Amino acid sequence: MLFVLIVVLSIAVAHTDAGNNENYEFRLPKHGCLNECYKHAGVYYSSYINSTIHEIITFHPDGTFTAVLSNKDGNQYSTQQTDTPFSDGYGVWKCNGKNGIEAKSLDFSSPTLAQPCYRSVDIITYLFKFGHDKVECKATYTSYEQNSLSPNQPPVPIHGPVESLCQSYKVFSLCEEKQHNKY
Repeated sequence: MLFVLIVVLSIAVAHTDAGNNENYEFRLPKHGCLNECYKHAGVYYSSYINSTIHEIITFHPDGTFTAVLSNKDGNQYSTQQTDTPFSDGYGVWKCNGKNGIEAKSLDFSSPTLAQPCYRSVDIITYLFKFGHDKVECKATYTSYEQNSLSPNQPPVPIHGPVESLCQSYKVFSLCEEKQHNKY
């Protein structure tokens, strides 16, 4: 009899958990959202000023972030170092006061048909300033020789620094109140 009761309860729990996950929320615990820094965690869409380049940046609550640019495929025929294809960016972020974020990421640049021997590690430094209704940002990009980012030698820059300004807005928030929106 006890065995039958355990099986019935297990089936009931499995049925409840296997239901529709459309209202499942990827949110921080409420106490985490009270932290001034964590209120910035989420996904942002950035547009670079005077450019056709856009970027999706995700600030994770553990202090890491990822970045994907719309021009990451590069230009295979260009001889400009800024036109090489590159990987997604991976990095870390921290708050800079109540209304700012400082972030730093790494990515790899790859060879092109015009530059078959070119490879680099790129460091991008971001500064975000959160206003009442907009987010302003600045990205500073520098390329380094791949083997020069070791602790035993100073990094060898190849190109940069190059600064770009952008404006962003938050697409998905980890700290907003549950609204049961379907995306």
